[in-house]
Amino acid sequence: MATWNDYKKHVRESNPEIGRDIDEVEERAKIVSAMIDQRHNLNLSQRDLAEMCGLPENYG
Repeated sequence: MATWNDYKKHVRESNPEIGRDIDEVEERAKIVSAMIDQRHNLNLSQRDLAEMCGLPENYG
């Protein structure tokens, strides 16, 4: 396998269920990344955001 995308293609072809799992994880990672980017754009620390949400900083 030359690249991560090659590997994902191989997995999808050989085991579609695991391929769907990979897709789901990548979609979740995109959401988390967008949330982190927005937090940075707003100049909020993790602690600030946790306080705004009423959650402990290390929640989850």
